[in-house]
Amino acid sequence: MSSYVRTPMSINRQQTTALPDALRGPLGDAWEAFAHAVSEARLPLPRDPDFAASLLRVWACSDFACDVCVQHPELLYDLLDRGDLLSDYATGEYGRKLELALRGVDDEAGLGDVLRDFRTREMLRIAWRDLAGRANQILAAAADRVTLVVAGLPSKLKGRG
Repeated sequence: MSSYVRTPMSINRQQTTALPDALRGPLGDAWEAFAHAVSEARLPLPRDPDFAASLLRVWACSDFACDVCVQHPELLYDLLDRGDLLSDYATGEYGRKLELALRGVDDEAGLGDVLRDFRTREMLRIAWRDLAGRANQILAAAADRVTLVVAGLPSKLKGRG
């Protein structure tokens, strides 16, 4: 996938200025740790500003997602490379992906490693999709009527009535 190249992206502490004060420091620290982990893994930093905004949004909402990306950046890059990061799997897709991941596993230790990585990858994918708003977009597209309710006040976004 070409959403990243081998030049640094201009996401840094300056990009966190639109965030609440309580999130600026931790997200800036997380980005620096991510950039270091990506460099150590010899992976390119993402350059797409929309992806950077999504990354900050997801990390702000999920310590799990942030920790996985920093500790195992290859899982995030695998999701990006395969186009799975925002995907909704069809019926049976999990089974097919797990079967593919298990090919070549011939002992219990290897099985544990593959299952742990698969679970972590899929949990990151689901968290990212939901926190980035993709799940809401899918539901809204399929709905006949969409109403946003903020502080108990409804605002019609789609449909009649």
